[in-house]
Amino acid sequence: AQVEQQEALFKLSSEIAAAETEDEICEAVVEGLQTTAFDYPFVGVLVKEENSSDLVLKASRGWEKIDKGFRLKAGEGLCRNVFETGHFQYNPDVSGLDGHFQINGAGSEADMPIKVGDEVVGVLVVEHGSKNAFDKADLDILTTAASQAGVALGQAYSHSQVEQRLRELGTVDEISQLITAKLNQEQLFQLIGDQMREIFN
Repeated sequence: AQVEQQEALFKLSSEIAAAETEDEICEAVVEGLQTTAFDYPFVGVLVKEENSSDLVLKASRGWEKIDKGFRLKAGEGLCRNVFETGHFQYNPDVSGLDGHFQINGAGSEADMPIKVGDEVVGVLVVEHGSKNAFDKADLDILTTAASQAGVALGQAYSHSQVEQRLRELGTVDEISQLITAKLNQEQLFQLIGDQMREIFN
């Protein structure tokens, strides 16, 4: 079983590293964790929405009642505390706990922060229908998966920012060239407006 888990973890690492976008990375995490090597029937990745405090479900397995895009607002869900503190949380028995969503009934839940550098950008949530379902080895595996997801997301965000900056610089260069071409004021304002809409849409 240990060899099978090691092989599955290596495959998971490879798939996360190969993913390029936020959605692809989150899908790789949940897909890689829900295999026969691991007993994780309910897996989800929530990521903080830009310009909002909401955590949005980007990918999941085993949560048929919850759609992608499901969101947790401030104060909702057990994983919110993990997002705010940056420390993992394991609840061996979630029955009756404040903030727990009864998605799968009673059982256990492990929540791991996903960090880009020192900033928490999301949470890996893993649930099991049985109490006391996770041991130290499980927590180590989930911590590793969350860490790798953070590294991959950091690279994806950096790449996205570079592309955005290049688009902006390209637009500035194009505008400069057209100014040199002595467009009239109305044409210039029209061009700048079109280019700004293209950038921000």
